[in-house]
Amino acid sequence: MKSQVRPNWFNLILAASLIVTLIGMVPHLYQKHAAKNARTIALSNAKNIAGGLMSFRSERGAYPCDATRVLLEDNGVDFLPDGKSSNAYLAQLIATKAIDGEKAFHTPGMRVFHEGDNVTGIASKLLSAGENGFTYIMAANGASLHDIRSSTPLVFAGVKHPGIVPIFDRQVYDGKYVAGLVDGAGIVGDLNEHGNALTKGRVHTFQTGNNSLFGKDIPTPTFPLKGTEL
Repeated sequence: MKSQVRPNWFNLILAASLIVTLIGMVPHLYQKHAAKNARTIALSNAKNIAGGLMSFRSERGAYPCDATRVLLEDNGVDFLPDGKSSNAYLAQLIATKAIDGEKAFHTPGMRVFHEGDNVTGIASKLLSAGENGFTYIMAANGASLHDIRSSTPLVFAGVKHPGIVPIFDRQVYDGKYVAGLVDGAGIVGDLNEHGNALTKGRVHTFQTGNNSLFGKDIPTPTFPLKGTEL
């Protein structure tokens, strides 16, 4: 008479528990992978914008600001969007062909922003709401930053709450922020638990006074116009 093989319940329960654990990890791993891919694209775009800002400043003596807008309008550029948003200022890069089209201003992972449609010859269409996700740093009173060094950041991706010291969304880029620098480079930096951007040797990236990344300038962020959440 053949003996019956009894199931090892402990091993079955252990295997089932392992399967449940692995299944539970899938969404987290997918989220981290998606955040990394989005961050890579945002970093590339930040570099493109930083390069465009370098070119613009070389040609016009300042980064996009109120004064350069006046000069452009005096020279017949009549399709710049109104306002004080980063869209309005960064649109000067497209108007002067320092950057070719709107796609470089996309910040994937941020649901209220989308890739631009490259309709640029009309003020109401040029970098319209949702087509730019980058925060642009200026000096006070609509002026261009001027007390700069190679490590001075000009644009940021990942800002969630506007303010003098912006708060970043820790979920978008997996606890990181993206920035484009004066020298045309791009960086990925850490966020603290509160969503503040961190830079080595400073309380936070927007620190003023001694050892400020912005020298004697008071960094004044301008923020993108949000579109419809996707």
